[in-house]
This record gives sequence, structure tokens and C-alpha cells, in this order.
Amino acid sequence: MQSCIICLEEAADLKQLKHCGVYYVHNKCYKKWKSKNNTCIVCREQLAQEYEDEPCAIIEVAQHEEQQQQQQQQQQQESFQESFQESFQELHYTIISTLKFRLLYSIVFLTMIILIMGIMTLSMPLLF
Repeated sequence: MQSCIICLEEAADLKQLKHCGVYYVHNKCYKKWKSKNNTCIVCREQLAQEYEDEPCAIIEVAQHEEQQQQQQQQQQQESFQESFQESFQELHYTIISTLKFRLLYSIVFLTMIILIMGIMTLSMPLLF
């Protein structure tokens, strides 16, 4: 959580001021400062005309943080999806490999049974 550079209170409703760096201020604190001074809060440099009423470089911090959180969530979701797809592909490959092995094993086993039965039927008349 950021703190106001004027009153030093921490709050979520701060605005971001970019002049000689990045600073956070309450809107009421900034307006009070501007009513008495036409200088930067930090470096005391005279502010250009554009900063006199409401600085154009002020951005809502909450919106900025919310955008960052949304981006992080989106990245996490994409990462999770990629991880899930990789795991699913590995599982799919394992299942297919296992099924192929079992099918091949079954074919070999049945072939051996058929051969043994064939040999037995051929050798039966010789025994009697």
C-alpha cells in the first residue's frame, strides 16, 4: 500500500503524480498544496501551466493496481492452461502407449494359444 507524499497517510485511493519521479498523493492534499504553491511537491520546481488545475499526469493508482492484478491473473491462467495441456498430452501418450502394449500382448498371447491348440490337434491322432 502506498502513502501520500504530503500527509504520509497510507491509503488505497491515492493518485499517482509524475513530475520528477513517481509520487502518490490524496486528491484533497494535492488540491490544498496547489492552492498555496505552484511548485512540485518534491523538487519545488515551478510547474508548467498544464499542472495548475489538475495535473494531466495523475492516474488512478487503484486502476493501475487492478490492471496489474488482472494481467497477473491472466498470465497465471495461461500458465495453468499450458501446464494442464502438457500434462494432458503426457497422460494421453502414456494411456495410448499402455493400450498399444496391452493390445500387442493380447495378440501375441492369442496367437500362441492358437498355435498350441493347432499343435495339439495335429499331434492328437498320433497319440491314439
